[in-house]
Amino acid sequence: MEVINSCLENNGGCQHMCRHGPGGAVCTCHPGYLLQPDRRTCQDEDECEARTHRCQQECVNTAGGYACACTQGYILSSDTFTCVDVDECERENGGCEHECRNTQGSFVCSCRSGYNLIDFNHCEIVDYQYTDDYLGQSSRGDLDLGTALEDDFTVPEDTSAKTRDTWEDITYAEYSKFHTVHTRCVPGHFGPNCSLTCADCPGQCDTSGCLCTPGRTGPTCSLTCPPGFYGTGCNEVCRCENDGTCDPMTGNCTCPPGVSGDLCEDGCPAGYYGSKCERRCPMMCPNMRCNRVFGFCECDPGRFGPKCNMPCPALTWGPNCRHQCQCQARTTARCHAESGVCECSPGYVGSDCSQECLPGRWGAGCLHECQCASGATCHPATGVCFQDCPPGFTGSDCTIRKLANSLYLIVTI
Repeated sequence: MEVINSCLENNGGCQHMCRHGPGGAVCTCHPGYLLQPDRRTCQDEDECEARTHRCQQECVNTAGGYACACTQGYILSSDTFTCVDVDECERENGGCEHECRNTQGSFVCSCRSGYNLIDFNHCEIVDYQYTDDYLGQSSRGDLDLGTALEDDFTVPEDTSAKTRDTWEDITYAEYSKFHTVHTRCVPGHFGPNCSLTCADCPGQCDTSGCLCTPGRTGPTCSLTCPPGFYGTGCNEVCRCENDGTCDPMTGNCTCPPGVSGDLCEDGCPAGYYGSKCERRCPMMCPNMRCNRVFGFCECDPGRFGPKCNMPCPALTWGPNCRHQCQCQARTTARCHAESGVCECSPGYVGSDCSQECLPGRWGAGCLHECQCASGATCHPATGVCFQDCPPGFTGSDCTIRKLANSLYLIVTI
């Protein structure tokens, strides 16, 4: 008697795998799927909902499996299950203008004495009031302060002769006199702490600062326009469609695979792909956007994965993280996953972060001047002077005299 393999016709009615048995077709499912009561069809097993996953923080169900993800402030470790806290302070000081303190899953910015914290990470100088007991005799007018003290009744450390402080006498009751400081840059200086001049600009400048070429921005024109903007002053809005990206200088569009047109306008409607846009994108794609040719999800810049839920690995960027950052890894704080722009570590500049600060300058973007005595240079990353002060003196510029556990301020009026 001839034995007919029941799996030969229509796979035995099985959705996945079929095995011929004594009673006919026996259906089984691929790993990650469960056989349904009809003994024919297979349904994805949601390991996240069933809590059979190994993820430490977040679980994302996928077809036939799952993927682990981390909440903001953490990154997935090499075991792909556990999450490790990101020390945001190690990269560009966390964006903090002064001090940065790492916390679990986040970080906190703070300011040095004499400044107030505004907008989470910026520090703004405060108007100080000083009594005659600390400043001696003075009158209405301008003083040029070349000395800074680490003391409760002194001007902030960053104050130098480039900053003109207006002293205003205000007499209160009981014959108490105070002086209020109003700080502004003297002509010819601009930028953070009035530390920049036209000599710091790559091209032309005016009284307000450097005049950047199209596509560039920042105090010294060292930054590229943020994503979505281009032109002079980065004031023009990009018009690229279908996830096209625009050149920061000209605004010309670069289209993703399967899309064409000057503005990347020749693409399938959302939710469809194929040569005639006749096929539907996978349901998991965000906003139903998928590659017009192959149908895989087209993720937003900086994201990748079957559901576009994973951040780009280090030194990759763009839609689906398909581009490699052109940054020097050793001197780069991070590569922006959306734009590919290199964010340099303190002490380095350049489009690929390969140039060290010029002598006499330090910090993020090399925006700060060394405050060292006798023209000594400082560390390009920290600003610490390479030369000790003479005996009996202290301070960043060696102008503070030590007197029996107290500080003496020399003010020339």
